[in-house]
Amino acid sequence: MKFLLDTNFIILYLKGDVGAVSFLKMNSESAFFLNSISQAELFYGAFKSKKVKHNLDSIQKFFSYFPSYSFDERCSQQFGVFKTELEKSGTPVGILDIQIASIAKVNDCVVVTRNLKEFSRMSGLDVIGF
Repeated sequence: MKFLLDTNFIILYLKGDVGAVSFLKMNSESAFFLNSISQAELFYGAFKSKKVKHNLDSIQKFFSYFPSYSFDERCSQQFGVFKTELEKSGTPVGILDIQIASIAKVNDCVVVTRNLKEFSRMSGLDVIGF
């Protein structure tokens, strides 16, 4: 199984959250992937923090362990599908979460997140909590 790690999973893992740490350990035989949107969010968080160097070092070390999917043209098309469906149903989801979901869908990944409410609104997307 391929898992795409959402931003909140990575943040919680880096903070030592028991659920996030356990999830990685329990699924060690699976493939884990990062995504360019979560990476951008984490860089933003590091640069606006009071411990810029420490946080940059932490995220870059974490990034070095996993391959990453980028938001490409296929993802852009999937984004259009998700965004249209969400608008029609009147259930908005944040733009960055739709981009992450699009990356997961196009690359046949399950999104790992605590934000089940938002991600579960996108049809055909596989999501798992931790």
